[in-house]
Amino acid sequence: MKRRRVIAWSETIGRVLDVMSGVGLIVIAFRVMGGSSGKIDVWDKLPKIPFDMVWLIFLAGTLIHAFMTFFFAQFIHDLLRDPAVSVEDKIGAFEDVTTDGSHYMRITEGRPVRPGSRIAIMSLRDPSTWISHLGAIALFLAIAPWTIRNGIRFPEHSAQIVGGFLMALTLTVANWLIGSQWAVALSRLETGLDADQLGLDGSGYGCVVAYEIILLTGAILLFAVLIVVAIALIV
Repeated sequence: MKRRRVIAWSETIGRVLDVMSGVGLIVIAFRVMGGSSGKIDVWDKLPKIPFDMVWLIFLAGTLIHAFMTFFFAQFIHDLLRDPAVSVEDKIGAFEDVTTDGSHYMRITEGRPVRPGSRIAIMSLRDPSTWISHLGAIALFLAIAPWTIRNGIRFPEHSAQIVGGFLMALTLTVANWLIGSQWAVALSRLETGLDADQLGLDGSGYGCVVAYEIILLTGAILLFAVLIVVAIALIV
């Protein structure tokens, strides 16, 4: 029962992330090809969404992501601490989730938190590492205030530019930290042992990182934000 619950909730989280990624790609496409309208118009029967309001969609997705992650981590904790469930079954749950679940969850190399640390290292050889970073970049670009209309265009007021980029950064970081919790919790299933059995302090949750990609992506995003802010102040 507990194993099936873990698998079911992992599938739900995967669907939430897949939907958010799909919506993000649609928004980016409209920013590139339909920027002149200033709105997202997918279907006549659906309301047209202004670009400056799309963050509400991703805020809702972030809240759902957080809600699902909280209970998913608890279910994993319950499964790991249940003496009636064999270690083989616990490891089997990890294999089921990472084999048949969302591409975000197809972790080929576990990301456990080491004792005395809150950082779990992502392997560059793990495809889900790259998918996670691409998803984060897509989320940021979907929320950030830009369109292509005879070149890249930004809102007229500097406050809208700065506020839009801050919202994009906030929701991107929030989803990364939320995703870190289920990734670390899920990785513990690979060992079949709970946090205290692994000698970890407290819950054993932390933040997953791939330092090489984080540094490169962070440098690019910081440079882009500084350029945008500089243009906004000059204009």
